This record gives sequence, C-alpha cells and structure tokens, in this order.
Amino acid sequence: MVEAAEGMAIPAIFAERGGELAFRAAESAAIRALPQDRGGVVATGGGAVLLSDNVQALRSGSLTMFLDADATVLAARTAGSTRPPLTALSPGGRGGRRP
Repeated sequence: MVEAAEGMAIPAIFAERGGELAFRAAESAAIRALPQDRGGVVATGGGAVLLSDNVQALRSGSLTMFLDADATVLAARTAGSTRPPLTALSPGGRGGRRP
C-alpha cells in the first residue's frame, strides 16, 4: 500500500524522500486509509507499531497480533534483501533493545 501510494519502492522512499521519517509518514497514512471493514490480513513491519496512533488505527475493529523474534533471527531473515537495515535491533551492539 505504501509503495502504491508513493509510486516507488520502499528503498527508494528511504533514499529519495528523506529516510525513515518519510517512510513512517507514508506508512501511517496507509494505515489510516485502511477500510474499517477490512475482512483481510494487514501485515506491517515492526516499526509501524512504535506510533500509538498506528496501533489505535490497527486495533480499531480488528484483531491484532504481534510476532516476536530475536534481532539475530531478523537480521538473518532479511540478509541480502532490499529491506533497509535494522537499526536499534541490529546485531553487533547498536542498541540491541527491543521496542
């Protein structure tokens, strides 16, 4: 939904529109645009739930689930992909905290 609304892939949003802040704004707009009678599955990235407005919008009229994995598992799963690198969760000590 974010890519369709922005007319570009997520890595391009990061590179050309101002990084994570621009992506998070587009992500929040996509979440707000979800129909109330979803009848489907919405899969967000882990950062979507860091904003309470997003959580509130996702919980409105739906069931939400949080899938948890260790940072090293997440890094292995996304290695070699075009996904932007992990930030505070990156293995190697740049924070290592869970949100």
